[in-house]
Amino acid sequence: KDPTAVVKTKELMPRLLFVLYCAISSLCEARTSPLTIKAHASSQSVQTYSSHAVEYDSWFDSELFKPIYLAEWNCVKAALLDFFGPEECFTLLEIGIGSGRFAVPAQQAFPKCTMFGIEPAEGMAAICADSFKRINSEVDIRKIPAEALDPSTFGDTKMDCILFVTVLGFLGDHDKVIENIKSVMSPRGRVVVAFINGKTPWGGQLCKLTENDKFYAHGSCVLDAQEIEDLFMRHGFKKTTSGSYQTLIGPPDALAALDFGDVVSNKGESLRILPGLGMGMWAVLAFEEVK
Repeated sequence: KDPTAVVKTKELMPRLLFVLYCAISSLCEARTSPLTIKAHASSQSVQTYSSHAVEYDSWFDSELFKPIYLAEWNCVKAALLDFFGPEECFTLLEIGIGSGRFAVPAQQAFPKCTMFGIEPAEGMAAICADSFKRINSEVDIRKIPAEALDPSTFGDTKMDCILFVTVLGFLGDHDKVIENIKSVMSPRGRVVVAFINGKTPWGGQLCKLTENDKFYAHGSCVLDAQEIEDLFMRHGFKKTTSGSYQTLIGPPDALAALDFGDVVSNKGESLRILPGLGMGMWAVLAFEEVK
């Protein structure tokens, strides 16, 4: 053996170890980085949704978008039914309950469910409270941001279900919010997350279409499913074997333009509720704590 080669190898070893350390550190940093959304939640965002709450809420009842909204709700409902029976007693907390467009039908579909919500935009919270009154039901809404949620917010009540509907992309501190919801979850708790899947052709187009929309100036409803899963995994959650659904099914042609009129007119195809992810612009994932 060449003794000089052995010496050179020994001299290089610390450098090789340092390079390996840097590579591992970079990989860990990449997996623990925040969600790559275009902007963070802010007081301006809350003010926009509060001041324009009626305008935002009217979207759900418009002739064009109502079938789309109903497909989105049915997708969320399918996930909830994987974990809770229609006549089951359970508690549900929606993070960013908004005007109640998903909480109200959830209350109707699960009449024995006790509903809670947090919503910092007062205009949205007011519409939500009125909507519950119209169905002769009640909802406990706290006008706080998700970052302020703690175990005392709802007293001793523990939540069997935490629901996020297109709100993750508006949070300023994702990690804090996930830790906060853990502190109020019951042992059987499930987390259901609905979002626009940015990895689908239509999802990517919607992100561009909403760039100049005042409702999305400080956040985004378009996210990456893998980023969401990574976020929950690093806080001790795992994706459940059930509870994943999709709708607003786009054509396989990545260049096909997103036209909501075509989505509705072709509802037999586009508005189907399918298990899994990858085809539908609207996606739902579910998580549970690792025991």
